[in-house]
Amino acid sequence: MTWKLAEMSRQPQDNKISLFKNIPFFLVLLSITFNSSGISIYLLAESWYVVNHLALGNNLGIVLMATAIPRLLLMPFTGILADRYKKTHIMFLSDILRGILLIIMIFCFTSSILSFPVVVTFAVLFGILESFYWPASSSLIPAIVPDSHLAQANSLSQIIQQFFSLAGPLIGGVILSYDSYGHLFGGIASILILGAFSSLFVSKYTHSKVQQSSSEPLHFFKEWKEGIYFIKEDPFIKAIIIVLIVAGFFLTGPMSMI
Repeated sequence: MTWKLAEMSRQPQDNKISLFKNIPFFLVLLSITFNSSGISIYLLAESWYVVNHLALGNNLGIVLMATAIPRLLLMPFTGILADRYKKTHIMFLSDILRGILLIIMIFCFTSSILSFPVVVTFAVLFGILESFYWPASSSLIPAIVPDSHLAQANSLSQIIQQFFSLAGPLIGGVILSYDSYGHLFGGIASILILGAFSSLFVSKYTHSKVQQSSSEPLHFFKEWKEGIYFIKEDPFIKAIIIVLIVAGFFLTGPMSMI
């Protein structure tokens, strides 16, 4: 009874804390900022590299699909993993591995072996690693923000994500106009590594435990099937997913080339 009264007395104080004074949320926003800008700059870099450097503009769609399709297919699975394991660690590994991937791309570029098949391979790996980040980051926000501020926090994160997704190509274009693709790939790697450490610092303020189970594979696929069944039975969610897929293929790709 005493514990319940103490918990009730703490809730109003937590709700009075400004969202902008929430350090874990600020770090998550910082991580989302780095990721949104890094991903959009990467899409611009790989697109212009294929079109201008390799002179293979007719094959641009292959590269964009190689980035988007793994992300689309894997997110239902990575979303379940985000619920089972520590979200900040998933975000950190996704960012740091993509940063290392960009460093390898720089080596390939300077060695003149960054051919079209190699670019497609990097695009697939980048899409796979990115699919782990967004489910973890979106599910982390409710864990670090009070319910009274959750709607505001989600709106702010979406605004920042969309803004830097649009501003990223502009930043990348400026870098590319003054420097080479090697410097552009290096800039993207630096952005993603900064995002990785922003995610890692969040773990100092959160104490989520890794969920383990002896029958984990069975539960994993059971949860995935339940999610697919729920989507199939809800026409509204199904319509939203179709719209997002169409927008991703027909709008996001072309807009990255503007």
